[in-house]
Formats: sequence, structure tokens, C-alpha cells
Amino acid sequence: MTKERPYVEKTVAMFTGLFIKANLFESAPSALSALIVRYVGTVKSPPARYVIDPVTYVFGVESEMHDGFGDDSALCHWRLLTKDDAARKLRQDYHIPETQEIPRNLMRDADTHGNIDPGSDRKVEALVLTRSYAHLADKIFADSIRRKVGLRALGQADFGVDNGVLDDFVGKVIDYQQGTLKRCFEGVKYQELGETLPGPAYILSPYFYIKSDESLEFMTSIWHSFDAHQVANGAAVTMVSKSYFMNSWREIACALSHLEAKTVMIWIPELQEDLATQDELVAFGQFVHTLASSNRLVINFYGGGFSMSLLSYGLAGLMNGPGYGLQRSAIPVKGGAPAASFYIPTLGVRSGVLGALQVMMSNPLIGSKQDFLDHVCSCPICRTAMSKSADDDYATAFWNYYGELVPSKTPGSNRLVPTRDATDRNAFHFLLARLLEFRAERQYSPAGSLQQLRTYRKSWPGRSGEHLDTWVRALVALENGE
Repeated sequence: MTKERPYVEKTVAMFTGLFIKANLFESAPSALSALIVRYVGTVKSPPARYVIDPVTYVFGVESEMHDGFGDDSALCHWRLLTKDDAARKLRQDYHIPETQEIPRNLMRDADTHGNIDPGSDRKVEALVLTRSYAHLADKIFADSIRRKVGLRALGQADFGVDNGVLDDFVGKVIDYQQGTLKRCFEGVKYQELGETLPGPAYILSPYFYIKSDESLEFMTSIWHSFDAHQVANGAAVTMVSKSYFMNSWREIACALSHLEAKTVMIWIPELQEDLATQDELVAFGQFVHTLASSNRLVINFYGGGFSMSLLSYGLAGLMNGPGYGLQRSAIPVKGGAPAASFYIPTLGVRSGVLGALQVMMSNPLIGSKQDFLDHVCSCPICRTAMSKSADDDYATAFWNYYGELVPSKTPGSNRLVPTRDATDRNAFHFLLARLLEFRAERQYSPAGSLQQLRTYRKSWPGRSGEHLDTWVRALVALENGE
């Protein structure tokens, strides 16, 4: 949380709001709640535009298995403990009663990563639940389901045929989002805040990864239960694999268009827009346009460069964080500082700083600082970067500002790593550049979006701009109703 706070403090007034994951609320409730009240609630009208992502999909992601043992993930990780402490911790995390044997794949020998020698007193490794997800699971799952968390991926069968179990789960997820901020300020000390504490801008439905007809059926039952709770600002979340989306986007759109919820949030984890085919981009555009035509507000969880062009086809918004960039995998990340990656707005791609510089230097149209500002980016941060040296060598100015390196502090390492300043400059540039894109693109008609892409392609005449040709063809197909 401390790593992301400076980005929020300096940019929150510019954006619509904050998108906060529930597991972060469980790991740092005081810091996050104070951040919302202090910054979000005081700079916006209406105040406090924030959303809490319930991240329920994490509990349905299949874990990797190696030699019968689970792998590290955001949900579970191996921890070195004595045998007795390991047993205690595992029973606590997985709600395993004393009368029940601990599953063998939750504990292993620390040296061989194999089965434990019953007579050994050596320490063992235990596959413990990450505390933030364990706390979240305690709040949103009934005991019968909670006992399965971490042991395997949750799915439709875990909720049984009794709709009451599913409705209870959906209700708890809704209540979690509605009440989390207020629960952080309970007690006499904060009584003066009372009912003035803002609620989330949207309440998100629980969601699991849609990869098959069966999982779509499961999600449809969740959406209908969510509808039944009559949440005024409800949003139906759709997380779907790219392959299933390509085969069934019409069925998904149809299911969503029959819901009471007027906001749809879409996430296709494998869709990397700069690498996508024309058919994939057209299908996504048609999906957005279809729902927008049925009076739905469509928001892309982690939209790339092409998604900006879909603002003219009904896309209402995008969410981008400095740590995730333009696409995010279904496998939850374990944390860590955002990498020093540079975003090239006119290409709609983000890569490592050195890679971005090599791409720019291969462009014959970029030979000076002014060329950089004309063909790459002219945001205030990039203007500052170009003003840091007296000569006209844009590459040196760029590298000195965005690629600044220092020796790693890791003992025994000879690597050079980005400075915190360089990482921050790249992150702030990304956020600001995306915001400026959004403000410009939402004013365009479909014809204007198409013309803008063609202009960008002229700025990148080589191979690095070939994906822009795909984007142009996709927009032409959408314009022609193909």
C-alpha cells in the first residue's frame, strides 16, 4: 500500500476514482480507509468515487501442482515452520478440526520438497493461506464453503442446488463492499463521521472465471441472484477466457442484456490488444457496441490501446494501474513494486524502458527532442524529460530521466536496477498519458477514432507499428457492421 500511495495522492483529483481490491482492504484497512476519506472524498463532486473489487475469482483459480504438492500463488504460499506449528497453522487456515487428518499435500519436507519423515524433528514447509485472502474468505463464505478454500478451486458444485446458499454468498459480497469503509471507522472515536462516510460508486457482483458453458451457467445464476438483491448501483462483472469469449460472446451479451444491472464490467485476461487478431478485436468491439446499444454502461477492467478507440463505440471507461499496465493475467500477482516500464501512447504499447528506447530509435521520424514530443508523447512529464539536457539528443535525455539505474541492494547481486525516481516517473507518465488519451478519445466519433489511428500509423511507418494496421482494419470492420 505504501508503494501505491504517492500515485494516488498526486493523481486522484484527475481521475474518476479508485479501484481497490478487497484483499488489500484486508491487509491494510486503516491505510486504505484513511486514504479514501482524506483524498477521494474531498476532491470529487459527488465525493468518494471508489470501487471495491471483491476478487472472488481468486478462490476459483486452479492451482499448479508439482509432485502432488501445490505451488506458490497469491492465495497460498509455502512457509517454514516446526511440525507442531505447521499443523496448528494449517488447521487454523483451512478450518480443519482436530479429529480430521491434515491433507498430505499441505505439508512437505523443507529440504527435499517431498514427503515428511514421520520420525524427523526438522522444520517443514506448510502451504499456508495468505492472511488477507483468508480474512476475506471468512467474511464472504459460509462455513461449508470456507473449509474448501485453498484446498481446491471453488465452482458451481460447491454452492449446491440450494439457491439459498448462493444467495447468502452474493449477499455477503454485497454487504462487504457496502460496509467495509464504515466498519473501519466503528467506535466512539469516529462517531462524528456517522453516515457521512461515502459508499462505493459501484457495487460489483461476485465473479468467477468463465471458460465453458457450465461456468457461464454458474455466473448467470450469480448475476440473477445479484439482481434479486436490487442494488441500485450494481455492476455485473464478466471475467471470461479469450477462447470462450470468441465462441460465445453473443450468448454472454444476451445474458447480460437481460439483467436489471445497467453496468457491465468486462475482463478478458488473455486479450493483449497489441498482439490480438482482427477477429478478436472486432468481436470485442461488437460485444461492447451490443451492450451499449441495450443501454448498458460498459467498463473494461484492464483495457489496452485499442480499447481507447472503442470509446466511440459505447465503451464507457477503462481502469489502468501503474503496476498492471494494459493487460492483466488471471493468475493473481503476489505483490511488489511496479516495474519501470515506459508507455508509448501513439503506439498503444508499454514495455521495458530499454526496449521502448530501441523501438523509438528504430523510427526514422524520431531524431530530435521535438520529434519525440510530436511522435511519442508530449505530456508534462515527457516535456520535463526532454528539457533536462541542453543538446538535442532525445535518446540521452530520455534514458537519463526514465532509465536511471543504481546497483541492486540484494547481497551478492551485481545487477543494476531502476531507481525509485525512474520507476515513479514511468508510472506517473503512464497514468497521465492514459488520462490525456481518454479525454481526447471520448470526444471522437467512430470516424474520428479511425482517423486518429491512421495518423498514429504514419508516425510509426516500420514493423513496430504493424499492430496499428490490425486496429485500423478492426475499426473499419466495425464501421461497416461486419
